[in-house]
Amino acid sequence: MVTLAESEEGATYRVIEVVGGKGVARRLGEMGIYPGKTLKVLKNHGAVLVRVNGTEYLLGRGIARKVVVDHEIRRLSTRNL
Repeated sequence: MVTLAESEEGATYRVIEVVGGKGVARRLGEMGIYPGKTLKVLKNHGAVLVRVNGTEYLLGRGIARKVVVDHEIRRLSTRNL
């Protein structure tokens, strides 16, 4: 697991935890960033650009450090094997 500040560009992640106070959790939640949600990191240079539910958000490094994520693993259907 890493934070969004440490994430790789182009990768898809699942949000594991938001570390911070109620204000941070509320602000991120309003953007659709909450535990269990999947997002894609578009850019990670200084600020972090993510896409959530088809909408792009630019997060500062401080906020990005409060979002703990893990790589999204897509399960293959046995029908495709």
